[in-house]
Amino acid sequence: MPDKEGVFAPADIVAALAARGLRRVLIEGGAFTLSRFVTAGCLDRLHVVVAPIILGDGLPGLSLPPLDHRDAARRVPMRAHLLGEEVLLDCDLSGQSIQDLREPRA
Repeated sequence: MPDKEGVFAPADIVAALAARGLRRVLIEGGAFTLSRFVTAGCLDRLHVVVAPIILGDGLPGLSLPPLDHRDAARRVPMRAHLLGEEVLLDCDLSGQSIQDLREPRA
């Protein structure tokens, strides 16, 4: 696969895995990896677990390009599941792309 300074494009990773017959892939990573896959529109689902723990200062969990207008923000379908004291947010990103997120709604 082609890389740019040792970093692979999310779309290239998904395409290479699909070419090998893998249709469902779990992407598990930190803020950098997650942000790149969301920005590239390469995720169908995003699972976020919220735990009742206050950690203080740290890196953001997700870093996306800024929107030009607040009206460009999109809500995605989401379901919440209780996991003991934690909450799993199951966000449906299918049909979403960064272009969808950057274009103002009519």
